[in-house]
Formats: sequence, C-alpha cells, structure tokens
Amino acid sequence: IAGFLNDPQNENISFSCYEGNTRTLLYNLKREKYDLVFCSKVEDENDVEFIPVHEQNLVVVVPEGHPLAEREKVTIQDICPYPLVSYTKESGMRRLIDDMFAKAQIMPNVLCQFEDINSMAGLVSANQGIAIVTDSRTLDNYNIKKLELDTPYSRRVVYLAYVLNRYLPPAVEKFKEHIIQRTKK
Repeated sequence: IAGFLNDPQNENISFSCYEGNTRTLLYNLKREKYDLVFCSKVEDENDVEFIPVHEQNLVVVVPEGHPLAEREKVTIQDICPYPLVSYTKESGMRRLIDDMFAKAQIMPNVLCQFEDINSMAGLVSANQGIAIVTDSRTLDNYNIKKLELDTPYSRRVVYLAYVLNRYLPPAVEKFKEHIIQRTKK
C-alpha cells in the first residue's frame, strides 16, 4: 500500500483495511464488502482468483527459558510433546499447520486457538505453550525465542484474491495491477 501511495498519481486514493481469517475475508469478498483481500488459498473457490504475491517463513516461538529455547532449529517431531497455541480452524494458517502435522503423522496437542499472532505470542510469552506462526517483526515485542522450523513445508504463500468477472472501480483495478506487477519483479 505504501509503495502504491508513494506514486503522486495515487495521492488521492484512500484505503479501508480490515483483518480477519481467510474464511471470513473470502465470505465478505464474495458479498461485495471487500474488493480485494490478501489471504491463504482455498480450494474449490471457483469464482475467486488467487494470485500468489508473497511468501512468509514459518517459525516456532517458545518462551524464554523453554527447553527448546537453546536451539536454533526444530522439527515437527521436536515440538509435538508441548502444548500448542494455534490459529482458529477458520484460518488458512491453521490448515497449513494441520497439514504439516498430518504429513508427519502426528496429532498436535492444541491448547487454545486465536485469530491473531499478537494473542498467540502473548500466551507463549506467558509460558502457556508454543506456537507455529509466520515470521514477523511484531514477535520482537514479546519475551519469546523464534526457532527455524526444519520442514519442507515451512513457508506460507499469501495470495491476492478477488471475485472473477466482477467490476472493480478504477482505483481498485489500478492497485490490483500494481500488486501483480510488483510480485513479478
């Protein structure tokens, strides 16, 4: 958004931004509450176009002093004995994490579920479990340690999603094209 707004041709364009889990974002996208969303990809959404625009690393966060905190890298097998603070089932991230555990043939011990990374990091910081989250600078605000997740599935792709064959206002179309062109670089 900042790169788009830094172009003087776009100085009169404004944004209304909302956050939520993938399911909620897509629900509101299809009901014309939103023009575009950034989310996880969902299969069987034939009326929605998903364009990959960004990749994020996944990390395991543990409280300072946790038995795993001395390590730099962990596997799914390493973290399975510990209670997991996770995303809600409606989250695209939760599906990704559940798939990682399923591929490892491990059933995670999910302690509680949240929709946002700040709540999860806060609970981990309070020594109430560990979490798999997207690597983010916001994690630096908590008394936690980030560990590299050593699995081939430790990346999340973020998609730009919009409803196919729906009119988009010119400013929205311009932003959509800006994002698409930016990701081709």
